[in-house]
Amino acid sequence: VAADATAFPQRSSHFVMNVHARWREPAMDKACIDWARGVYEATRPYAVGTAYVNFMPEDEIDRVEAAYGGNYRRLLEIKQRYDPQNLFRMNQN
Repeated sequence: VAADATAFPQRSSHFVMNVHARWREPAMDKACIDWARGVYEATRPYAVGTAYVNFMPEDEIDRVEAAYGGNYRRLLEIKQRYDPQNLFRMNQN
């Protein structure tokens, strides 16, 4: 599948890694989020530099462009054409 055939351009990776943490106590929010982001940062040097949008937290919208790579500009044009009022705004688009 060509990199520009779908929205998701990354076709050469051998695996996808998702750092996921769960906890029950709100008092643990900072510690658990810091742990997950620490694992992400520790493994970042080995990554190809893209992201999978379904695994991204809502507060990391700055990584959306990297997720779509060279397809980002084309997808942005499509988004502006078919969703000019941004109806589908409750996700990383």
